[in-house]
Amino acid sequence: MKSLLAAAILFAACAGGPQRREDNLVGVNMSREEILAYGTRRYPAKPADVYKAAVGALKAIGYDIATESPEKGVILTSRKLVRVVPTFAWGYGAATTTHTRQFVVRLFADDKTNEVVVTALPKVFEGDFDISEKPVWDLRGERLIWHDLFTQMNLFLR
Repeated sequence: MKSLLAAAILFAACAGGPQRREDNLVGVNMSREEILAYGTRRYPAKPADVYKAAVGALKAIGYDIATESPEKGVILTSRKLVRVVPTFAWGYGAATTTHTRQFVVRLFADDKTNEVVVTALPKVFEGDFDISEKPVWDLRGERLIWHDLFTQMNLFLR
């Protein structure tokens, strides 16, 4: 009987223990550290080639280019639909809230290393409002998107 009670106490203690590391990646703010660790890459190539690879990679993962400036090293994608959420306001009927996302990609030459640094900054919108600074991020998904983007860039740079 004592061993059953001890096992129950141990199980309860473990169940109420700290969250898994992965759980801390959902519903969080996007940090500068996250962007530097996962959303930034260095390429030992010519700036023009890296720029073209970035444009091609963004298109390959489903983004249209809204504006671009090779001279400034900036690419802004159009907003891409993430989801439409139905809402209901009593007395006003049904409505929807649209969630979209886009990238702001910046490139610059690092003269010390002779590399081109690419940073892909994701932005998220709820309707027309930029909610990127709010704790709305699922960093697991963002890391996968960054991985896809940089994998495509590597393919374009071959």
